[in-house]
Amino acid sequence: MKRITKALKKRKYLLTKIIAFFIVLTICIVGCISYFKGNVLPLVITLSEATVKGLAINAINNAAHMVLDSEMSYEDFVTITKDKDDKIQMIQANTVKINRLTRDLANLGQANIEKIEATTVSLPLGAFTGSVVLSDLGPDVKIPLLPIGTVICDFSSIFEEVGINQTRHSIFININTTISLVLPVSSVPVNITTAILVCDNIIVGEVPNFYFNNGGNGDNLDLTP
Repeated sequence: MKRITKALKKRKYLLTKIIAFFIVLTICIVGCISYFKGNVLPLVITLSEATVKGLAINAINNAAHMVLDSEMSYEDFVTITKDKDDKIQMIQANTVKINRLTRDLANLGQANIEKIEATTVSLPLGAFTGSVVLSDLGPDVKIPLLPIGTVICDFSSIFEEVGINQTRHSIFININTTISLVLPVSSVPVNITTAILVCDNIIVGEVPNFYFNNGGNGDNLDLTP
């Protein structure tokens, strides 16, 4: 009977030690995660955003370089109607061609974003201490990032006075890129907006109504690939 009682006490003691070990381990893990979120994660996010923005802008610029032709002219996208006195009556955009160009740019930009492989951000080991003095010390620790992005494009028209009775008309493709940074303990959205000049022209004389898709002056269309 004493042996059984002694064995039960020993088993209870071991069980208590195991439970205490897991409780301490859980507290340590939660504490490490809280410390990482409060002291290290803001620095990781700042460096990650800078890295991903550079990659995204490079991907969009490469897409624009592939889609936009240096031989494209203002007349390819805009039709100017004049009266018998050679006075401009209407300026109308070729929305079919602009839509096609915008979709091509959005599709290629999306493809380039998807080609961005999982990258890493390097932080000195001292940055994990949360101390400004020690933040630059120690070997680099690489933190993996997984960028996942979407590209949405629209186009816009801008009129700008550049002289007496002179107006510059510019057509832009606006590229809005949203990339989700998948970090070890969180996901952070990063937004990048880029405006690509498609064409421009100096208009001499009074500027009449300008039509985009038979809409009002400077009407924008949202185009998603």
